[in-house]
This record gives sequence, structure tokens and C-alpha cells, in this order.
Amino acid sequence: MVNEDIVVQIFILRHGQAEPYRADDETRKLVDKGIEDVKRVVQQASAALSQVERVLSSPYIRARETTNVALPFLPVSAFDLHDWLEPSASPGFAIAQLETLSASSVLLVSHQPLVSKLIEALCGLLPGSVVMDTASLACIEADPVARDFGKLRWIKHAYPC
Repeated sequence: MVNEDIVVQIFILRHGQAEPYRADDETRKLVDKGIEDVKRVVQQASAALSQVERVLSSPYIRARETTNVALPFLPVSAFDLHDWLEPSASPGFAIAQLETLSASSVLLVSHQPLVSKLIEALCGLLPGSVVMDTASLACIEADPVARDFGKLRWIKHAYPC
């Protein structure tokens, strides 16, 4: 059920830098720099993340590792794995899943191209207008959670331009 009475905060975190691409993409692990970058961006956003009620992650190794790096900075201690957060997942399907959540603040940990496409779809932005480097964190406020109803509040990068 969609809760249309409250503004929902949706944080979208792209996984940290991982090992080079290979055929078994889902097993790639974070490199040391990726771990440090995730720590840096999550620490920078710790006040904003202090109300997160649910954490959802792609089942890929690098996303799960990213989530585990972020958890000590969050008010929750566990996370759920969802196939709809895999790199090639449909932004429309991801939005449909978000509409069913009963949380006012959620953190999603995922991959390109989904993270950029999801932000663009939620916020009614032009395709290709959002850049999410590794370990980038976006904050969207949505009322209700639906395509084109979100407002992109900010994007934090591990290394600001």
C-alpha cells in the first residue's frame, strides 16, 4: 500500500570501486579504495541517514560489501537482498517495489545503470542527466513514491568535483 500522507526519503548508494570486470560479474569484490570511498561518503551523510528504517541491497557481492561498510553508520543493523536492485533491473519495476514499502526512509544499494535510471525515473529527469560514480549517494524525497513525483535533493560523491 502506498502511503501518500508522508514524504518518503529514498537514499540511493552506488557500490564502491570493485575489481575489474569479468564474466562472473556478480562475484566481483570491493577493492580497498572502494571500501574507503564508501566510508567517506556515508560519514559525510551520516546526519541525513540517521532516520533510515530499511536497507535494501542488490545480491551482488560488491553491493553486499558496500552495504556492510555502510551499516555501522546507520540506525539499522540488517539489510534485505533484492534481485530488482541488480544492474540491469527495470527502474519501473524498482519503483513498483518501492511503492509497497512501509518505511519513511530507505537506503538502496545498487549499480549502474540502474541507480542513474532510477533517480531519473523517480524525479522526472531526462535520461542521461544523472551521473553516479562509484560510492556516490543520492537523496530523493518523494510524495508519493511514484514515477516523476520525486525531488532530487542532493548527490554526494566520495571525491567532490
